[in-house]
Amino acid sequence: MHTTLQPPRFLYYLIDMYRMFITVTCIFICNNLAAQYCIDDRFDVSLFDSTEIEILSDIPYGEAINFEGDLQTLLLDIYHPVQELDELEKKPLIVFVHGGGLTGGGKTSEGAIILGKYFSERGFVYSSIDYRTGWDQADNCQGDTVSLQLALYRALQDTKAAIRFLKEYADEYNIDTNYIFLAGNSVGSTLILYSAYARQENFPQYLYEALGSLDSSGNDLFHHKINIAGIIAKAAGVQLMDVFNNDIIPVQFFHGTCDHIVPYMEGSLYSCDAPFQYPHYNGSWNMANYLKERSVPYQLYTNEGEDHSAVEDDTLTLYSANFLKTILCDELDLETRYYRFNNGGCVTSSREEFSVTSYPNPFQDIINLTVKGGVNDNINFELFTYTGQKVFSDEQSFSPPQTNYTLSLEGRTFSNGFYLLRMSGEGIEKTISLYMQK
Repeated sequence: MHTTLQPPRFLYYLIDMYRMFITVTCIFICNNLAAQYCIDDRFDVSLFDSTEIEILSDIPYGEAINFEGDLQTLLLDIYHPVQELDELEKKPLIVFVHGGGLTGGGKTSEGAIILGKYFSERGFVYSSIDYRTGWDQADNCQGDTVSLQLALYRALQDTKAAIRFLKEYADEYNIDTNYIFLAGNSVGSTLILYSAYARQENFPQYLYEALGSLDSSGNDLFHHKINIAGIIAKAAGVQLMDVFNNDIIPVQFFHGTCDHIVPYMEGSLYSCDAPFQYPHYNGSWNMANYLKERSVPYQLYTNEGEDHSAVEDDTLTLYSANFLKTILCDELDLETRYYRFNNGGCVTSSREEFSVTSYPNPFQDIINLTVKGGVNDNINFELFTYTGQKVFSDEQSFSPPQTNYTLSLEGRTFSNGFYLLRMSGEGIEKTISLYMQK
């Protein structure tokens, strides 16, 4: 009879004790680092001037075949305080990914440089990366959308490769890999959201067949997991909303309501519906509400009337620095929503452009309403017969830029015919006609 030898029971006990020791040690180290980040004004104010910041340019992080079929060396820049002047050995990292519609932009764009100087002077390590660009773009919404999807996938492979590289050489660049943050603009925001949240199964098979897996390009540092502490996304949009089911990572959004390139709520990329339908994107408003449903921490800054530029760099840095500090100090609210309204227009209306859509019409026992506007106040709903008799009233809060309402009339006796629904609040008043038919 064959007998399988079993390890002594005490060995399992030692293994469990070792695992517990490693876990407790990691928690202790991380908590001490977080405490060290929060004991003074570090990350809140400039601790270093421009002469005390070192910029390392054109560091190769990998190589890959580009849109033209050539082997391209992938480069990144690093900004960080001169180590001899900084008592903190390991520092949080911010990786910035530029925009440009997958045809232009670069790691030395004006916005990338402004952010690099701002955050490195406050004590972060900051890296701005280049990635492969190029697709069969054309004017008048006649570009090749398959080529566009391939370009986005290549750029995503590069973004993930850059993060892996920075983790591999974290000791050399004094990076605390427990706190890696991603920041991006436009398509750069799409890339960082996908880098943090997306998995291979979220993408169609043809992309895998054409370009390989998400983690098969750029470099071979595949043993590094992409663990992200927070995301700053300016003028962001994604096609794949289900990626947010994969993880819980705080996101800070900045978006303008007159953005006709990446929609604030949802719509076609570049507002292209004809002659070709461009990919359908969910903008910052839709993403923020999706995260809200999943109890994921987020902040949304809505700039009413602003276009794709979304927000000035000095405004973005002001609010994002606070966002990062609250994550580092474990003080981020579960749900935080901010709205910044300017001069009105586009998706988010001003008080004068307060708009209401009702459905179904004719109605029976329920009236559904979609209300848009810049007002931030309660709304009174009053239903009148055409002879002026009030038959229903309710008051509900309004959360800009859009709120959906359901007014239930069940259990009440109404006659078929026309009715007037009046909505009123601080500085607003609107009346629409409805018809009941049972």
